[in-house]
Amino acid sequence: MHEALVHPGESSNEVICSIKDDKLEEDRHITSALMSNGYPHSFIQGISRKSKRSRSDEQPVATVVLPYVKNVSESIRRILTPLNVRACFKLHKTLRNILVHAKGREHMNKKTGVIYQIPCGTCNEIYI
Repeated sequence: MHEALVHPGESSNEVICSIKDDKLEEDRHITSALMSNGYPHSFIQGISRKSKRSRSDEQPVATVVLPYVKNVSESIRRILTPLNVRACFKLHKTLRNILVHAKGREHMNKKTGVIYQIPCGTCNEIYI
């Protein structure tokens, strides 16, 4: 086994292998195992393309945070990715986001199982 074995968040074949020859051998093994278990060839090729595309040993040169706009944000990410710029998107504030809350807030006196700490007004003691 090699030193660079544990890389959280990567697919299993990339975690096990750290040298190109070992990775190619592992990819062939995984492909043959998937084929022998009845997975379609198109499915296996799609997974292989995704892992190659998502694998990047380089840290991004820069990070850009932009408001999310449907269809436009995806295009911006596609343009920036080859330039090694990470694109992060945040939802812009709308009147609905500000006013609508799914859960109501619970009043302090209705909470159960909570220990309260009250300082004494005349001395330095604390009542629990």
